[in-house]
Amino acid sequence: MKLKQSIPSTSVKIIELYNKIDSEILDTSPDFQRKLVWKKQHKFHFIETILMNFPFPEVYIASSEMDIEALTAKEVVVDGKQRLTTIVEYIKGINDFEAQTRLTSFDDLGTDEKKEFLNYLVTVRDLKDMNSDLIKEIFKRINNTEYSLNTVEKTNAQYGDGEFVVFCKQLVDETYTASIDNTDIVLDEQLKLKTNLFFSSKNIFTENDKTRMYDIQYAMLIVSTLVEDEYFGRNTKVNSHLKEYNNSFNLSDDILGRLITIIDKIDELGLNSSSYWFYKPNLFSLIIEFSKVDLNSIDTSSFKQAIEELEVKSKNYFAGVELESISEPEKKYFEWAKEGINEKAARLHRAQVLSNIISNNSNA
Repeated sequence: MKLKQSIPSTSVKIIELYNKIDSEILDTSPDFQRKLVWKKQHKFHFIETILMNFPFPEVYIASSEMDIEALTAKEVVVDGKQRLTTIVEYIKGINDFEAQTRLTSFDDLGTDEKKEFLNYLVTVRDLKDMNSDLIKEIFKRINNTEYSLNTVEKTNAQYGDGEFVVFCKQLVDETYTASIDNTDIVLDEQLKLKTNLFFSSKNIFTENDKTRMYDIQYAMLIVSTLVEDEYFGRNTKVNSHLKEYNNSFNLSDDILGRLITIIDKIDELGLNSSSYWFYKPNLFSLIIEFSKVDLNSIDTSSFKQAIEELEVKSKNYFAGVELESISEPEKKYFEWAKEGINEKAARLHRAQVLSNIISNNSNA
């Protein structure tokens, strides 16, 4: 599939690209293109780039179809969909540009400023009438990464700056600092410190977890389950929430408040940092089950004793001793927790075992 020669670049004015898109001569959404994932902050920053006459990466287009009778030709955007779509939205004052105050709207620019914006030269590589297989191969290579990404890293590459992910990052990542330039959700410094210290002091995540972003995935799973208020299998709801809450996550204050209350209660238990209950599957179940009850009704001392007894039973179970004192539901809990099974049935079973312990040690 080697090309005969490299693709030369040309400079095209924004007004020319805009008119092609507006008249539907240039299609920004061919089948192989990704869905739009830019937030308003991305869009504002991009338009600022143009207004300041700074350069941005080149755009790729290709011929799509030609009408010999009408002497017209259509083109498709191979790479640059989000950039060109943002330009059109800014000029028309629609979507995220309709009522924003971050930038001077296009309509409010002076005459010379409008001309300067519309005359801005975009670097374009025209693939012309190259066959579709080559076009798709070029698109894939332009957007390819240099190494194999795991599922979480692919998610971050697509939605990493989305409001849902930014919120979850702040919960667990001590090194991550959000700003109003890239999100509407900036956690209070003390509350961020509190959640960060909770996860770090209990050694919930290994260095490899953090390197491969499994800590972010874990936070997203907790938040999604709190949003749904019910268990689900694997990461099904996480994936839908990434899309649903990419541009805004107005449940953040409620979720954060609930998490802080739960963290306070877990800290009140005074469990050892190496506790069985700080193993990720167990902590997940504990957090979600605590979210369902009045935490003030739980007898902290007797509840702690009960879960520590369950921890001892777990050690005995895997050591093969005192098995007669361990119930079948407890054995199943230990197996599924150890294996980290994330199917809905496993999560529901672990939840039921914990729910019974909470109920037996509650004043409600």
